[in-house]
Amino acid sequence: MAHILVVGSGVVGQATGKGFAKKGHQIGYVDINPHTIATLRAAGLAAMPVTEVDWTAYDVVLLAVPTPSVDGKIVLDYIEAAALDVGRGLASAPQFVSVVVRSTVPPTTTEQRITPILERAAGKRAGHDFGVAMNP
Repeated sequence: MAHILVVGSGVVGQATGKGFAKKGHQIGYVDINPHTIATLRAAGLAAMPVTEVDWTAYDVVLLAVPTPSVDGKIVLDYIEAAALDVGRGLASAPQFVSVVVRSTVPPTTTEQRITPILERAAGKRAGHDFGVAMNP
């Protein structure tokens, strides 16, 4: 059984987390919206702001934050901010954690933008200290 943290608890994040929960995995949800957190908690789910995450408790982090399109371009601000938060959390995680980009991003974004943010914030190396994957 994996312990999975879903960062971004909108439609995609909740559906993904609930799917893994049905398979017996332990799920935690992170969101920046207090109403979303309260709604998830009222449903009996573990939900929190990123400041309350116990990073030692998770094996997998799923980045499922929105990547809206404006004038035909995907806006990466939210996922980059989430990657920064996750990277900071990885700094305190002694275990190997796999970070999976679940958000819709253009090709090469995970490798060229998200991974460097995670590495800088964590002070660790992807592929050695933590893993990075893409699940479109």
